[in-house]
Amino acid sequence: MGVANPPLFPCLVHLQPLQMHPIAAVMNEARHEIIRLRRANELLQAKVDVMDLFACVLHTTPAYQGQGMSIDIAWQLQQEIERLEKQEPVSPEGPAQ
Repeated sequence: MGVANPPLFPCLVHLQPLQMHPIAAVMNEARHEIIRLRRANELLQAKVDVMDLFACVLHTTPAYQGQGMSIDIAWQLQQEIERLEKQEPVSPEGPAQ
């Protein structure tokens, strides 16, 4: 089986229809950006872990696996998007002023 080709414009893959509330659309874009950056950070963290392992082996320093936790902003954005969509339907002409 062949491997699927990546999209030509990956930043446009997750765009929503024009019916989405404008604030929700911006929040959705922010959520997707956060998720994309998390994936990039996971790859970078793996590289850092390898470098730390080499440093431990070469200099016999003790291994340290510290990782902090923070609020999940992407999840909070998703919850707010869902709340906005339930609150006020948007007409094709745009939001009600």
